Amino acid sequence: MTTGRSVSLVTNKFRKKFIISDNKSVANWFPGHMAKGVKQMQNKLRGVDCIIEVHDARIPVSGRNPKFQHLLTAMKPKLLVLNKVDTVFESRGASREAGIARVIDLVTRKTGDKHVLFTDCKKGATDKHGVTKIVPTVVDLIRSSERFSRQEMIAEYSVMVIGIPNVGKSSLINALRNLHLKKGFLLSI
Repeated sequence: MTTGRSVSLVTNKFRKKFIISDNKSVANWFPGHMAKGVKQMQNKLRGVDCIIEVHDARIPVSGRNPKFQHLLTAMKPKLLVLNKVDTVFESRGASREAGIARVIDLVTRKTGDKHVLFTDCKKGATDKHGVTKIVPTVVDLIRSSERFSRQEMIAEYSVMVIGIPNVGKSSLINALRNLHLKKGFLLSI
């Protein structure tokens, strides 16, 4: 009985209005170190052929940094990688593929991203279907686009991997390194 009463006391204390202040004291979610990182990435864009933007598959739209689209990815071919697919779709088979197709459709409609892959990059993951598609997709994107500020005869491609913290950027790089170079995982990147 006490539990029911304490719940009603708590629910009576929820705010009914959320007032957003115009003053400068409101905390900014985009801290200085992130702004510095974006600036450094902008300075390197001239030598980049394609951008791989990594995000958490659990929050494919709301978890993204909107500044990336305007400041980094507008002029370069981009592949959106939604990592940690194992946390979204536990089942295998047709129902999982249908769920992935629905999320890709949602992301495409909401963000305009045309090239989206799901991955599971954890160490020892048995389902690497998305990881194996990344390099061929990136090569196709680069070959089908104009290469701004680059010489056409260059046989190597430069790719920039971006994303907010803790979405699996290092895990993705390590999975690609392991898959294509047959090298072990790096301790840090």
